[in-house]
Amino acid sequence: MEMCEFHNAQPPIHNKWLPPAGWTMCYTDVAIGETFSVGVALFRNEEWVVLNISTKKLQYSEPLAGEVAAINWGAEVAVSLNYNNVIFQSDSKGAIEVITTDHSRVKKLNHNIQPLVQRFHTIAHRVELWEATWILRSLNGVADFVAHWEIQSGQFGTIELTNFVSFLPSWEADG
Repeated sequence: MEMCEFHNAQPPIHNKWLPPAGWTMCYTDVAIGETFSVGVALFRNEEWVVLNISTKKLQYSEPLAGEVAAINWGAEVAVSLNYNNVIFQSDSKGAIEVITTDHSRVKKLNHNIQPLVQRFHTIAHRVELWEATWILRSLNGVADFVAHWEIQSGQFGTIELTNFVSFLPSWEADG
């Protein structure tokens, strides 16, 4: 449904959950390739406008660790862009569960997830307020699309938004 916006059609309004004024949504996802993975952080404001899309090359081959690393990337970008109130959203229930784990229980998590969760909490304390929620995979389509495109392109960093929409149809035709 999220991809409908790029095809000159609006998804039904009941499928869009808009954040309160002054909050920024951060949609994250990971794509795991054969030799590396890619984390994506896509930011929208309360008017549903895409503010920023940033990607990072990661070295995780395990999905949960990759999803948590992508959320960490989202937190890093949010801090660098001075977004104060951020709602992190991921289609990985496991990732949302571990990053919302009480700090005192982090040591009970799997050993490969503990440092990622601790890092998220360290970074997230640099924003004024934050929340983390799980969303359906179908509502995380653009972040998923970008992650898979980055696996193929091997280009990382901030995606120029003015070129992003025009690039979508050609990618879909190829893929």
